[in-house]
Amino acid sequence: MNSISEPKNLLIIGIGPHTRKNHVPILLREIASGTIAKIVGVDIHESSQVLSRFINTLGSSAFPVIYIPSIDGSAESLTQSTCETLDSVVAQFSIDAVLIANHPSVHRVCTRWALERGLDVLLDKPISVRDNCSTNALQAAGIHDDFLQLAGLYESAKKQRDLLVSVHCQRRYNSAFMIMRQLISEVASQTGCPVTNIQSCHSDGQWRMPNEFIELPYHSYDRGHGKAAHSGYHILDLVHWFMEAGESEDKKVDMARVHVHATRPADVLAQLSIAEYEKLFPGFRGQCPYDEADVSSRTKQFGEVDAVVSIAFESAGRTMTLASVNLLHNGFSQRGSMTPNRQDLYKGNGRVRHETHVIHQGPFQAIYFSGLRTGGSNGSDQVEVRVFRNSTFNPSWDAHRLYDFSPLAPGSTQTRAQVQDQARERSIREFLDCLQGKKRRAQVISDLMSHKRTSTLVSCVYESLSQKWTGDSGTVEADFSLGGTGARMVQLSN
Repeated sequence: MNSISEPKNLLIIGIGPHTRKNHVPILLREIASGTIAKIVGVDIHESSQVLSRFINTLGSSAFPVIYIPSIDGSAESLTQSTCETLDSVVAQFSIDAVLIANHPSVHRVCTRWALERGLDVLLDKPISVRDNCSTNALQAAGIHDDFLQLAGLYESAKKQRDLLVSVHCQRRYNSAFMIMRQLISEVASQTGCPVTNIQSCHSDGQWRMPNEFIELPYHSYDRGHGKAAHSGYHILDLVHWFMEAGESEDKKVDMARVHVHATRPADVLAQLSIAEYEKLFPGFRGQCPYDEADVSSRTKQFGEVDAVVSIAFESAGRTMTLASVNLLHNGFSQRGSMTPNRQDLYKGNGRVRHETHVIHQGPFQAIYFSGLRTGGSNGSDQVEVRVFRNSTFNPSWDAHRLYDFSPLAPGSTQTRAQVQDQARERSIREFLDCLQGKKRRAQVISDLMSHKRTSTLVSCVYESLSQKWTGDSGTVEADFSLGGTGARMVQLSN
């Protein structure tokens, strides 16, 4: 392995659509700047044709990719054969660190392998997910168990070497959200008032035709989970992160009560029937060989499409913060064809991102974040934060302040791409700065251990869904204290 000051060699495990579109361009720029010496990829054999075409498009920036068998995320660890292959890659290319960006269901075993080899890790979100967690309570609880296992391995590994596991959760690095967190802290320190209410909504419109729920595995509905385990992780993490900014020693949140309502594919089909699809897209029945009964039967145990998460955060038996989190896949989209863009199901299939957050601190402050896109991958972003403060109570406060992060805002020199990519690039840059000794690892914004509460929330969401699946109340309470061995969930009686 290299010394601290030398450029680092990075292994990427998982080179799917998200990695190809977002991570690889940033890492190639870091190679050009001299921060990274080389990158090496690892993916499964089934992806070899797609990745070969992608690597060929990189020209002189092409990097080697090694292929391994599919990984069993339910196993305790990687197979001996896969470990030997990865170990040989580490030795051959003098690997210093690993970016783990494959399917979340195998994050745990891949991170375990890296930690046991003394490698620093940049771990894509979510930290973990379990198959059928929306219908099986044990699998739902296992999401947090996976976090606890990795946390234990991380703490043990750090005793041998100053390792880093940073979770690539880029919203923590977003300029708007960092300012919002600072504003919350300011009012909390001046008044003692915590965050009292959070309303968050995230929609990345993924218009899925009825047959596509069955035929396209994208977003893992067929594996028994959906929105909450993908982009929903970002929003649940923000809710905890904002709330945490307003906590004080005498108002530390120690309990969370979570209840979830959700739609599954059969519900989405009830909202818009196959007969109605035929009217919208003449000839649709020729593409969709299923009727409503077929779709409902085949997707019965599929994961959530949309979810509404209600949370009460408590301190010493009193509710401090009420939160409502709306997570949508079946939201506004710019898709106009019944035929999907199979070459880019990530952002080339009409996906449109709309995101809002409303945060109240009692009578003192209200913060409104709005991040709206006009179209798909080529649309423009409109991003702003409006802050309202009780200037009658405190005349030194501005009654209203606007922070405009839109590329078209007056005086802005940012392009849309800069606004979209800056947070993601900051996350990766922080990780690389730590590897090179330019930043202390204790200063990392998204260290694995800071995600304990988010892991708890995600696990609770699926515990609630799995309870409702079996006819129970669907309400879950969780120990949300920062101390101790980790939050554990308790099912409430009906």
